[in-house]
Order: sequence, then structure tokens, then C-alpha cells
Amino acid sequence: MRILVFKLTSMGDVIHVLPALTDAYKAIPDLQVDFVVEQPFAEIPAWHASVNKVIPVATRRWRKNLWSSRTEIITQLRQIREQQYDAIIDADALIVVTEWSEFRMPNFRILEKLMVEKTIFDGRNIYDPEEMGESEFTYYSIGRDVVGNVNKETVKA
Repeated sequence: MRILVFKLTSMGDVIHVLPALTDAYKAIPDLQVDFVVEQPFAEIPAWHASVNKVIPVATRRWRKNLWSSRTEIITQLRQIREQQYDAIIDADALIVVTEWSEFRMPNFRILEKLMVEKTIFDGRNIYDPEEMGESEFTYYSIGRDVVGNVNKETVKA
């Protein structure tokens, strides 16, 4: 089983997930974990035996200038997308950058329960904004209004 863990907040959060990985590794001996973490904390997940790959990201820097960071962000997303995962742990958002059929009909009820921030960025406009408006998600798409629980004044193109 291969999972992806996102821990982009603090060093403490990264450290606190390691015992849970130990328990999971004992229960699932073939467990392989890829770990997305802020660059300053990239060494920490590598300490764990089940961590196969650490993917360091610079979200704090990216937030300061999203537009100029877009090439680096796309490169990181491509690296993450290269691998298929059985589960993604502690994700804040779903970013859709493909029209593959596997992503057209996700189980939104499960995603609502698992995702922290419940945000979807739909780069292909494959989801219906009306349906997204009925969900708990904040839904961003290309060339359409933002749907969901967001202050639209802060989302100017």
C-alpha cells in the first residue's frame, strides 16, 4: 500500500505524525509512504523506515508571490502526480489538473470527511458549480465565480 502524507504546517505536526506511521507500518508491513513537507522540515520524515520519498515544498514562499512561483508549483504537482496513491492523508485541498476519468467522479462525501480545509481548485472545469455549491467545499474554477464559503473580495483575478 502506498500513501501520501501532507504536513505543511509546523515541525511539531511533522514529528507528531511519525508514531502513527510506526503503528501503520506494523499493521501494514508493505506500507510505503511519500511525505510532502515544508523545505525546512524535509529531513524529519526521512528518519522513518516507512517513508519512501520526501517531497519538500515551499508553500510559505509561494504564498508571498503565487504568480512568479507558478512554474515551481506546477513542477511539484507533476512530481506528486507521477505516483498513484491508495490514500492521501491530511490534505487541505484537491487540485484538479487533468481530465482523466478517474477524477471525474470522486466520492465527495468521503473527501468532505477527510479533507482539512475542504477546498477544490478545478483547473479543468470538470465539476458542476451548482453541485459544488451544495457541498461543504470552497470551489475555485477557471473563468467562473467562486462557490462556497469564501470572501469573494479576497479572490480577485
